[in-house]
Amino acid sequence: YLRDYYPQFLLGLVLVAIAVAISLSLPFLTRFVVDDLNAERLTAGRLGLYIALFLAGSTVSALVALWMRRIPLYLSHRIGHAMRTDVFSHLTRMDADFYRRNRTGDIMTRMSSDLTQVRSLVGQGLFQGARTLFVFVFAFVVMIYVPCISTIAVLVKEFGPRRAWIITVSEILLAVVLGGVIYRVMPLLGLLS
Repeated sequence: YLRDYYPQFLLGLVLVAIAVAISLSLPFLTRFVVDDLNAERLTAGRLGLYIALFLAGSTVSALVALWMRRIPLYLSHRIGHAMRTDVFSHLTRMDADFYRRNRTGDIMTRMSSDLTQVRSLVGQGLFQGARTLFVFVFAFVVMIYVPCISTIAVLVKEFGPRRAWIITVSEILLAVVLGGVIYRVMPLLGLLS
């Protein structure tokens, strides 16, 4: 059933990734404000820029979150409807002997309960699981990566710009590779089930 709605499902996952990336990047603006304040280079113009960036990021995050919630609801309703139609079609093809062996109330209760559970899984379950995975992987990458400007400045002073660039790029690549490893290992360990 998900196969029929693959583009919408993929769009939902992309929106989850964007929402997580924005939510993890907003604290960096605070870090830049504090760094500029400590270095005594925080001007009113820079502070205004940081505030504008923070408000823009928060606004984009809110809009993405809105659509991130609408897509699972749409998918769960569409898939639930398709499943109900298929189950109803199947039940209408059953012979009278089937209904003598199985009580109609039990069939209806089971059908209603099971389809509600499937809708919950498709609706928010899959996307919340993806969000948890994305938050963990992105946070891990940010935690490993985070070469702040002062660190790069020290590297340039100590090793020169070429070596500082090599070290910074190597650190970023290491963080991305480790994030990919975490992304693959977490489900294998049963941390996301």
